[in-house]
Amino acid sequence: MLPAQDEIQMQGVRLDTLPWSQDEMRGWLLSEEAARADAFVFDRDRTRFLRRRGALKAALAGYLDAEPSHVPLVWDERGKPRLRGGEIRFSATASEELALFAFCLDREVGVDIEQVRKRSDDIEVARHFFSPAEVAELESTDLESRARAFLRMWTLKEALAKATGDGMAVHVRRTAREGEQWVRGKPWTVGRLAWEPGLEAAFAIEGRSPRIVWVSGACGSLGPRGDGPGSACRCGVY
Repeated sequence: MLPAQDEIQMQGVRLDTLPWSQDEMRGWLLSEEAARADAFVFDRDRTRFLRRRGALKAALAGYLDAEPSHVPLVWDERGKPRLRGGEIRFSATASEELALFAFCLDREVGVDIEQVRKRSDDIEVARHFFSPAEVAELESTDLESRARAFLRMWTLKEALAKATGDGMAVHVRRTAREGEQWVRGKPWTVGRLAWEPGLEAAFAIEGRSPRIVWVSGACGSLGPRGDGPGSACRCGVY
C-alpha cells in the first residue's frame, strides 16, 4: 500500500536473513551497479552492497507491483537515487547487517542509522565539523554517554543532508536539533527514531511533521524496539 500524504513508511530489515541468493540479487542490478559491486576488493564489502541494494529494490518493487530487476532507479545531478517518473520518494541507510528504508509520496526524505561505539576522536571530529555549541555540549558530556550524544547529532545532520540532497558538508556546521528547520527557504522536519537497541537513528522530511508508520515488505520488517510492523508514532513521541 502506498504511503498516505502525511506519513513516512519505514521498513527495517536484517540483511543476513534475506530470502534471495547473491546471484539472484546481482541479476537485479543495472550495469553501473554491477560495476560498482565488482570494484569492491573484499568479498564482505561486495556481499553487503549486494544485500543492501537487493533489499532496497525488493522493497521498491513491492510499491511498484514490479519485479526487482525492473525497478527504474536513476541518480540526479547531486547523486541522489530516485525512481524514474515516480511519485514515491525514498531513502536508504545501513549499518553492518541492519538496513532502514523510508518511503513517502512527493516529499523528499532522508534517514540515517549508526551503531553506537565508543570512539577516541569524537571531540576532535566535532571540532572540525560541528557547531561551537555542539562541541561544548559534547565536552561537557561524560565519557559513557559521549558516543551516543555524538551520533545523535551526526545522524540528525546526515538525515537532513540526504533529504535535501545537499551533501553532509553543507549541514555539518548547522546545529543538529529535532523539529522544524528551514533550508533553502522551506521547512523540513527532523527527528530521532527509536528503532534497534545500540543504534542511533534519525529521519528528515520536506514539510511539516509526518506520521511514521512501520510496515513489513518482501524483506520482512523489524519494527521499533522489536515491536513489529504496523507500529505508528508521531515525530518526537517515542
